[in-house]
Amino acid sequence: MFPADVTLGVVYLVRNPLDMVMSIANHYGTSAESALERLCNPDCATSNTITRLHDQLRQRLGSWSEHVGSWVDESGLPVHVVRYEDLSADPAAAFAPIVRFCGLDDDSDGRARARVAKAVAFSDFGELSRQEREAGFKERPAAAGRFFRHGRVGGWRSELTEPLVQRLLDAHGPTMERFGYLDTQEAMGHAS
Repeated sequence: MFPADVTLGVVYLVRNPLDMVMSIANHYGTSAESALERLCNPDCATSNTITRLHDQLRQRLGSWSEHVGSWVDESGLPVHVVRYEDLSADPAAAFAPIVRFCGLDDDSDGRARARVAKAVAFSDFGELSRQEREAGFKERPAAAGRFFRHGRVGGWRSELTEPLVQRLLDAHGPTMERFGYLDTQEAMGHAS
């Protein structure tokens, strides 16, 4: 879908799958168990149905680990990986390398820093949530209460049961470890 001759590179945003479970459940209006199954399903795809037209091109996603690996290790394209958690903790510091990766880092007149600061302010989760409350959000699925639900890092600790956490760790432990998602005491306590 993304030929190398017309693709300069890929900015790949990765997020802890433990935190993704409830976001996916909200997005699809389903249970945590069903959301977790999507993350673990090697046959997961957008537009799963082939019997009717959909508003999106069908794409095989695979499981969370397969999706990450397909972009980071197998795309054949230059890839810059950004962790959602790093963007959340320090947006400007995480965004600056993205700007450089995209070749937009010429700041000889100081305007690039100002543009980055403006982009960070306008993409702040609280700001996006406020805009959704006031004007709605076109991409919000009908089943979702809201598109910008919480955006919290580590929310899984109060939202997921131990069996769900263990199932995700069993399915994705090596990939989670690779991206620094098994370095917390809470997650390591669940690892077998």
